[in-house]
Amino acid sequence: MKKLPSVSIMIPTFNRKAVLVEALLSLNNIDYPKNLFEVVVVNDGSSDGTEKAVNAIKEKINYDLKYFNEKRKGISHAKNIAINKSRGEVIVSTDDDCLFEKAWLKKLIEPLNDPKIGAVGGPDRAIRNENVLAKSIDFAFSSFIGSGGIHGRFIKIKLGNAYPPGCNMAFKRDVVKKIGLFDETLAPGEDTDFNHRIEKAGYKLDYVSDAFVWHRPRNSIKRFVPYIFKRGRARVEIIRRYPQYRELIYYLPAVMLLTGLFLIILSFLSIIFIKILGVFLLIYFLLLFTAGLSAYQTYKNPVYFFIVPPLILLQHFLHGLGFMKGSWSLFVSKLKNYQVKRS
Repeated sequence: MKKLPSVSIMIPTFNRKAVLVEALLSLNNIDYPKNLFEVVVVNDGSSDGTEKAVNAIKEKINYDLKYFNEKRKGISHAKNIAINKSRGEVIVSTDDDCLFEKAWLKKLIEPLNDPKIGAVGGPDRAIRNENVLAKSIDFAFSSFIGSGGIHGRFIKIKLGNAYPPGCNMAFKRDVVKKIGLFDETLAPGEDTDFNHRIEKAGYKLDYVSDAFVWHRPRNSIKRFVPYIFKRGRARVEIIRRYPQYRELIYYLPAVMLLTGLFLIILSFLSIIFIKILGVFLLIYFLLLFTAGLSAYQTYKNPVYFFIVPPLILLQHFLHGLGFMKGSWSLFVSKLKNYQVKRS
């Protein structure tokens, strides 16, 4: 693969025609031979006129664009359709709300020249002209206090390993033939599962820090809340499948939530637990204060100091709640299986 390989860029989409059009036009500018890459868009049951919007810009596209309509079955299904319909030696996964730099693709796939590398990822940077809430959500999700740094764009210290993200990931078609397609029962979590299967197959994962994409962060609480809850719930299934890859950071939100609840209950029994609860809350809110201060220093705007800490609190609560929901569902499932085996 020392010569430039053929590349298929897959973009699943659902009801986001405006940003999809921007993404497709942005791909006009990438520095890669036009005869060596294609873009495969899979419409996952959109109802906003996505097909019409794509057809309207086809004359402005200078690369091979393939478009497929599917019934609403989720992002994993859409990705699998794209893989099956594509022809590239290398498959690149990205999102419909990303924008791309000229040298992005060459930088991203370069490590795949090494036969030991099965997949490679790069960072995603928040688009600069997003509103205050979108930037605050992005900071909360990416900060050390918010996620232990595993999604970090602002810091280098991390509490866990980061894996190639679905919005900026490249892998070899030969790898797919060996490990299979994306698991359609997972979303979110399908990318993490895919990466773990690549590792289990004996390949290494790589990361290219300057092969970044511009990414629109979630710009509303309505989008933020279900996503974080589902991430927490999906994490339980990932841990069940791949216990060898579990890390402390995955458990922290749920542990913190349960600790706080138990201390509140126990504080009715003894004053000592009131004091412990006070210390626990003091430490936690100091961490939130630190995150708010960091957000202010990053964006040079005091409004972020007041918005980011509540968002991180909400993020921890939702992830912890989702993790507990996933854990409970797993427990009930195992209990039912045990009862069936005994009967």
